[in-house]
Amino acid sequence: MSRQLKTAVAIFEELGGIRGVAKLTGANYTQAANWKHFDRFPPRTYVLLQRALADKGKRAPPALWGMTCGA
Repeated sequence: MSRQLKTAVAIFEELGGIRGVAKLTGANYTQAANWKHFDRFPPRTYVLLQRALADKGKRAPPALWGMTCGA
């Protein structure tokens, strides 16, 4: 069973900080720093970051990408 990370900060910590997330996503440092500041990632990074988390036995809720599940 995978452990759920509940904040963008926790995801950054798991994936190597701002530089690590920027490298994974192809974003520049400033873009990635903004995601951490706003505690939300762009939806286009969802699959990529979820895969990186899954490789570490972790997952995160879609809400951290501004997605809602169900009505």
